Amino acid sequence: MPELRVSAPWLPTWRQDVVMAMLKYVWFWPNGGPPDGFWGVGRTTPAEDAFARTSRRVTERYSEALETFGIEARREAVQMLISEAETDDPAVVLDVHLQRAGGEVVRAYVPPGVAGMSPQNRARLVLEVVDAAMLRIGHARGWPEAALRNAKAHALDHGLAFDMSGAWKSNSSRNRVARHVVRITDDGWSELSFEVAGSRSGDVLGFTRTIKSPLNSLPKFARSARDFRWSDNATIERPDDWQPRYGSKWGPVDTFNTDDLHEWPQVVDPAPADSPLPVEVRERIG
Repeated sequence: MPELRVSAPWLPTWRQDVVMAMLKYVWFWPNGGPPDGFWGVGRTTPAEDAFARTSRRVTERYSEALETFGIEARREAVQMLISEAETDDPAVVLDVHLQRAGGEVVRAYVPPGVAGMSPQNRARLVLEVVDAAMLRIGHARGWPEAALRNAKAHALDHGLAFDMSGAWKSNSSRNRVARHVVRITDDGWSELSFEVAGSRSGDVLGFTRTIKSPLNSLPKFARSARDFRWSDNATIERPDDWQPRYGSKWGPVDTFNTDDLHEWPQVVDPAPADSPLPVEVRERIG
């Protein structure tokens, strides 16, 4: 882990050190909200809501690659904002403010028609916005362009989708193992299930029922993947996502019967070859 040193702007230059972090995360605000209402507060439009929800699967996959490159930055994350454009201009206008390293502000002005796009066209547009913003910031901060382009390619290689699997856990009879699996859907929430396999053969037997979950980020997935247990040889329990738990309290649980298994169908269409709209970058300094 790199040494962290405190930056003190009020001190003479010769006494200041720069705090550096590792760049590992990109996301759009808001990154969560109700399943049926608009995300965000105040005046939120259908275009803003749809773009924010779709962005969850795209930025998580992009960030998954980004954090492996060891890019030094003033902050570990770049946060981006969304506003609806005043006209249905056939482009996304992207304001990138570069007033200070670590304090970059990015705002995407999306046309109202974004709300009516197909999920994969909208996801492709999200990726183009992320790519354009990160390349512009990276050029100003000296980040390796090849790494940023590889993060974009990583998202495309995975079909603009995000899923994740946890570690296997065995039941008490040692005849079955299960692991937590989850994928982010286009509504910004996720589908959560358990993959079940035979302990000795390793053959996948199928997947348990699927539940809707508000988990939609890598850190939340990693924590949830650890937080389940076999209550008996055929039943898996996990804490309900909405239940605040303190200490060793388990609280309300979701249960999954591993005698009732199904396939987990592929639900994401292929990624479009091109963005449905161009992205125009306006750089602002100060």
